[in-house]
Amino acid sequence: EINLAAFYNARSGYPFQATVYSPTRANGGGQVDLLLDQWGANRLPNFQTIDFRVDRTLTIANRVRITPAIDIFNLLNGATAQSIRGRQNASNANTISSILAPRILRFGFRATW
Repeated sequence: EINLAAFYNARSGYPFQATVYSPTRANGGGQVDLLLDQWGANRLPNFQTIDFRVDRTLTIANRVRITPAIDIFNLLNGATAQSIRGRQNASNANTISSILAPRILRFGFRATW
């Protein structure tokens, strides 16, 4: 009477937009980011992750049910880039600014009566 569950999540990577920061424009126009490619022409790697759960219900005194559980998020511990700094005329150009969270284990229980 052990319950198992898995969740597979996949999607295409987020768009990566390379830009350059313009020089100061005339007449107080300030500076803007200029796109180097069309929107969506470049994308980050595809995202895939698997979450997993195991639980088992135990009955105590025919009244109380306790269900201990273990959840594992990002089971295969993928490290997919979620965003990259796209301003090409900056010192941190093309560096990863966020990645998929590491594997996480969660222990818990539920009691019903």
